[in-house]
Amino acid sequence: MQRQQPPPLLLAILQGDTEALRSLLQRGVTSEQLNQPVRMVCKVEHVCEPGEMMTPLALAAGWDKAGCVALLLEARASPSARRAPSEEDHYKTVPLHWACATQSVDCAMLLLDAPGGAATLDEKLLNCGLTPLGSAALDGDISTARLLVERGCDVNEPRDSGASPLYGACQEGSVEVAKLLLQARANIDQLRTHSGASPLFASAGHGHGDVVELMLAAGADASIVAKDGFTALSIARHAEGRGSNPRKGVALLQAHAAALESGAPRAPPQLPEAPVTSAELVGLVRRGQILRLKQLLARPAVRAILDLPAGRAGDTVGGVPIGGRTPLVAACCLKSTFSLETVRVRVRVRVRVSGRLGLGFVYHQP
Repeated sequence: MQRQQPPPLLLAILQGDTEALRSLLQRGVTSEQLNQPVRMVCKVEHVCEPGEMMTPLALAAGWDKAGCVALLLEARASPSARRAPSEEDHYKTVPLHWACATQSVDCAMLLLDAPGGAATLDEKLLNCGLTPLGSAALDGDISTARLLVERGCDVNEPRDSGASPLYGACQEGSVEVAKLLLQARANIDQLRTHSGASPLFASAGHGHGDVVELMLAAGADASIVAKDGFTALSIARHAEGRGSNPRKGVALLQAHAAALESGAPRAPPQLPEAPVTSAELVGLVRRGQILRLKQLLARPAVRAILDLPAGRAGDTVGGVPIGGRTPLVAACCLKSTFSLETVRVRVRVRVRVSGRLGLGFVYHQP
């Protein structure tokens, strides 16, 4: 039995064939046709199952085909086209949701830049009420979270449970995303309405000692009592075996409680800085997010860190070792999934060789 093929427009998107897509669009596809969901005949990993309804733009965004997204937007595909109410069995509703779910930062940029795209910035998922920022926070996706914050999303918009994006970042132990949200003036003590727990509870209860340290330094209230009677300290004591460093969280909360009990003056809150790091650049390199990489490289502060190693030895991005490597060295190690020639041409960089593994990006002014 012959396997059914997707319609030509969708097939061009799945293959990332921008020339074929351009040719199809030039034959007079209307904006109404572009925004009409089509039933998929095949599974697309991390995007959809057979039988699901997808617009071409949502498919291109979820499949991380930035070139196809750009062409579809030029042809008047709408970034705010929503699923019909009958499609409530699927939680994503607008193309931005697919882009964020697959960490396709370049596609998210294109969608937000298009007419009507900004209106989807805080659009919620149907099954849980997560905003794009809320999803990025739970995924620990600093690149997408930074983009959304820079575009002016609501950093405090909660999901259906009342948990804020900061709560999600603390729950998953994402120090960098938590730093970003605190710097963006997220409500540090915003309570989860279902439980009355604060973001500090989330980090303590999941054993993320480094996030507990960050939250206490930023002025989180450790005296809050949740609806079940737990405090951050008492729930931290139940986190043994969870997270990255549960004992550190307990020790910090105990020391904090002892200092308050002794009447010692509290240190003024320290709002953390959340600059772009080499590790964040490596993440963009690894995923081939050239448009966002190029945008960040236009910033002097980012160009200044291009020869710095990413993180510590042993650190990984998506399971790939990157610790101690500069962005370009990491890119060399990812040659099967990343094209250095693409970076050289699209990002206008030149390679500087300076001694033992002394490879790095140097921004080349046009």
